[in-house]
Amino acid sequence: MRILFLTPRLPFPPVGGDKLRVFNFIKHLSRNHKIALISFIADPDEANYLIEYASLLERVKTVLLSKEKSYSNACRGILSPKPFQIHYYYLKKMRQLIFQEIESGKYDLVFVHLIRMAEYVKDLRGVPRILDLTDAISLNYERSVRYRRDVFYLVNLIEKEKVRRYETEIISHFEKNLLISSVDKNYLSRYTDNQNIEIVPNGVDIDYFQFYDGVFDLNRVVFLGNMRTFPNSDAVEYFCKEILPLIRKELPKVKFHIIGSEPSKVVRKLASEPEVVVTGYVKDVRPFLRKAAVSVCPMRVGAGIQNKILESMAMGTPVVSTPEGVEGIEVNPGQEILVSNSSSDFAQKVTELIQNRALRRSISLNARRLVEKKYTWEITLNQLEHIITEVVGRDN
Repeated sequence: MRILFLTPRLPFPPVGGDKLRVFNFIKHLSRNHKIALISFIADPDEANYLIEYASLLERVKTVLLSKEKSYSNACRGILSPKPFQIHYYYLKKMRQLIFQEIESGKYDLVFVHLIRMAEYVKDLRGVPRILDLTDAISLNYERSVRYRRDVFYLVNLIEKEKVRRYETEIISHFEKNLLISSVDKNYLSRYTDNQNIEIVPNGVDIDYFQFYDGVFDLNRVVFLGNMRTFPNSDAVEYFCKEILPLIRKELPKVKFHIIGSEPSKVVRKLASEPEVVVTGYVKDVRPFLRKAAVSVCPMRVGAGIQNKILESMAMGTPVVSTPEGVEGIEVNPGQEILVSNSSSDFAQKVTELIQNRALRRSISLNARRLVEKKYTWEITLNQLEHIITEVVGRDN
């Protein structure tokens, strides 16, 4: 089978949730199918990453889209009913390239990653299409406006309604649509009766994130995430201001390590306190998870599945999360993870895991078992393969 992937960002290297997802889709499907990729790049140097991953792709074409051009596009879409992000990622050059490739490529399937690329092929006929929405982005925006107090508050408020209308309309154009969790599907179901949606959760590479049962630092708590996003920056700011001080009253030597690329100015400022460490980008998060007593996921904003939780669970680093953070993962709170919806209780649960070795080990072992049973990439990608076979077969 020949499959054409359309992505708004080059999925190499696979850093960040959306890149990680589509990278694993491509990696898995390339074993038995011929994969072509068309993607935007924000900088010409990004093309250098293709060398390392060339074996996964039969063909690849990129289109340069600078931030200046993107912001200009988005501003022109202020009065449009379409979301800002659709305008942000729209270029006539990309549209022409996609249709030239489809006309010459004899593809069996077009796989579209995120609604940002859906506009290009929403009216395409003759080739079956799958749209991977990943998350219900409108749910993310709906939650963001509760906490956002910066210059983007108004943008989020406007974009929330635009995205919700667009999501519920665009799915009717595709033969099949994918979401990462039932939470996202149930949210969109409030606004549409379209049932052409399948759940394909994220997975974790359990051979890479091997279980660790060695020495760790009792005074180290970690957070993993792409720190340029508001959901992650809000989570660590909330933790530092409302939870960490309560933990340090009981355990004054505890330090909080924020691991992730592109920390915002707000996040970098948190490191002015001696008990907070902001690393910025790290090539390998595993050493940080091995050393940590606890991994935290104090999310108040977001949608989909948190990879940070799956990766921590796979390595046996026990997790404390808010209910929002653990959405989409089929866990039993108190067995594979601890869940809290208040800052005081969250602090208490982190403290308990650090002080109670038996509890920590029990959570650690149970979490690894759950990941092995339900959340390996092999399991989730077999679901994807089945959906693709069904869509292509039905079209033929």
